[in-house]
Amino acid sequence: GILVDGAKGVTIRGGVVRGFKVGIQARDAPGLVLEDIDASENFRQRLQSTPEREAPADWLWPHENDKDEWQTRYGAGLSLTACDRAEVRRCRVRDGQNGLLLTRCRQVTVAENDFSFNSGWGIALYRSSRCNVVRNRCDWCVRGYSHGVYHRGQDSAGILVFEQSSDNLFVGNSATHSGDGFFLYAGHETTQRTGKGGCNHNRVFDNDFSHAVANGIEATFSVGNIFVRNDCSDSDHGVWAGYSSETLIAGNKLHDCTAAGISIEHGQQNRILHNDIVGGRVGVHLWWDHDKAFVDGVFGRNRDTSSSKNLLLGNDILGAD
Repeated sequence: GILVDGAKGVTIRGGVVRGFKVGIQARDAPGLVLEDIDASENFRQRLQSTPEREAPADWLWPHENDKDEWQTRYGAGLSLTACDRAEVRRCRVRDGQNGLLLTRCRQVTVAENDFSFNSGWGIALYRSSRCNVVRNRCDWCVRGYSHGVYHRGQDSAGILVFEQSSDNLFVGNSATHSGDGFFLYAGHETTQRTGKGGCNHNRVFDNDFSHAVANGIEATFSVGNIFVRNDCSDSDHGVWAGYSSETLIAGNKLHDCTAAGISIEHGQQNRILHNDIVGGRVGVHLWWDHDKAFVDGVFGRNRDTSSSKNLLLGNDILGAD
């Protein structure tokens, strides 16, 4: 709809962009400002799943985006690539596949937007760091759910954080009824190529990730992330943090999670403090198994994959009524 390419300090304010593969695409545009724009009803894939049967083709593949695969395959209302210090405020993207894509961006502010009711991701970061994502709505960003038949989410998420996205702040967002509420993964560079790096030292405070099809929070293969006072209730796993280390999980609400309140495989030096865990089959599940792909692979050769030195303190864990 609108292309900004190689221009500094551009502001786009107001208006409607509708009916395109990408509503607004910007690349190499530092200082870009997008405000009060409606980029709803742009491209989305037709789902092949039915109420009776899940179609594997509907699963998303967020693991590749170094050649802009996200916007090429899936489209977006707003897509920013290498737009440092950009600001996205009070925009609306509904009824598409993706709300906002941030690729190789730094120090972006994303505030008070509505990216709800999309079939992929509300806000998605790839190799993007030191961004502030505050007071946005990313509710009902979901696919791959038929009540009582299948419920895996197909890698949809309210907020997606992938491939070496670190030092970001997420505060006061709502991402309810999504595939995952918050989905963080270090990326194939870490798990399959070098065993190093990750999506590290992100701070996630006071968000609503409840009623997720899969996990309220998923954060894997990364170091030093902080999750405090989030609501992850009525999900499969409230928090899934496999292969994580030095993570702080504190003061979260984890009610009626089907599988477990908090699940961590192969995790070290994680702190699980003062969480409110009610219902579900398991309160906190920590374990190790011989996961050949990661324990014996490049990740295991460069990282500790034990389940050790974790601290549990002051958690309220109650069974179902």
